[in-house]
Amino acid sequence: MEARKYTIEEAWKAYEDLPEELKKMIFSLDTAEEILKICERNGIKGRDMSELATQIGYVLLGLFPPDEFREWLEKKYGKEKVKIISHDINRFIFFPVKAELENLYHTEIIKIPKIKGVSPPEKKEDIYREPAE
Repeated sequence: MEARKYTIEEAWKAYEDLPEELKKMIFSLDTAEEILKICERNGIKGRDMSELATQIGYVLLGLFPPDEFREWLEKKYGKEKVKIISHDINRFIFFPVKAELENLYHTEIIKIPKIKGVSPPEKKEDIYREPAE
C-alpha cells in the first residue's frame, strides 16, 4: 500500500467539513511536537518524518481510514516496529479526538492495548483557549 496523496484543494475541502476539535488538532503545536517525538523515539528521519506527518494529517482530515493507515504503517516499518509507532500515534494524537474520529469514520477506530509500564494519556487543559459563554 502506497502513501496517500491529495492536492491542497482536496485537503482544504475535507478540512472545511471537519468538527472544530479535529481542525484544532490538525494545526496544534502539540500535535506537531508529538509527531516529532514519535519520530525521534523510532528513528524516523527526513522525508519519512514528513511523510508520516502527512499521512497522520490525512487520517485527521477523514481522507485515510485508520485501518488502512495501520496497514500502510506496517508495510513501511514492519510488524514489530509498527506496534510501538501505532501505539504512540493512537495514544498521543488520535485518542484525544477519538469521538470525533469515530463519528467521522462511523466506526470504533482506536483500541489502545495496555502495554506494561505505559500509563493512559493525560487530558491536557488548553490554557490558551477562552472559556465558552
